[in-house]
Amino acid sequence: MSTIIVKPALSDSCKQAVAAIERQVFNDELGVVLSNGRPPAEAATFQLLAVTSRHSTPIGTLSVVDTTDNYALHRQFGLMFDRGTRVARLTRLAVLKPYRGQGIPLKLMLEAYRLFVWPRQYDFTWLTFDAEKAKSCSYCTLLDYQMSSRVFAAEYGRVRALLRREAVQAATEEAYAAVCEIR
Repeated sequence: MSTIIVKPALSDSCKQAVAAIERQVFNDELGVVLSNGRPPAEAATFQLLAVTSRHSTPIGTLSVVDTTDNYALHRQFGLMFDRGTRVARLTRLAVLKPYRGQGIPLKLMLEAYRLFVWPRQYDFTWLTFDAEKAKSCSYCTLLDYQMSSRVFAAEYGRVRALLRREAVQAATEEAYAAVCEIR
């Protein structure tokens, strides 16, 4: 079994790999049509790409979007923040089918914290999660996300918002160290 490497998607080839994975998972598997580009409000996107160490095969991706001043988006998912609160959304998490069940989403999220969220001192991170599966979501137990009680309609279907106060950084750093040991 090959080790999984998670890296920022900075080069054109990495960005093309991200787009290809998103198309395969969202468009082809889920039937969700994503926009070709990202809206200007999502310009501060940080993308991660997971690859196999053996052949550098792209297998997964995650985007982090600064939503600090996007109050309309926050309200759409029942989130309210004080002005000046720094907020980032984890979105477009996608792993190719043959590589699922290997903890890749958790590895992508932990690298997103380490490389983007913590250095930029965000106060909160959030994401949406399938409403039916949210109650058993490991992100709530492993990463201390709090699940909304309300269900919202989104482009991916019925979802709940998961919210995390980044003051729990120390606990996440411990989880990050544990995942690194598993590698």
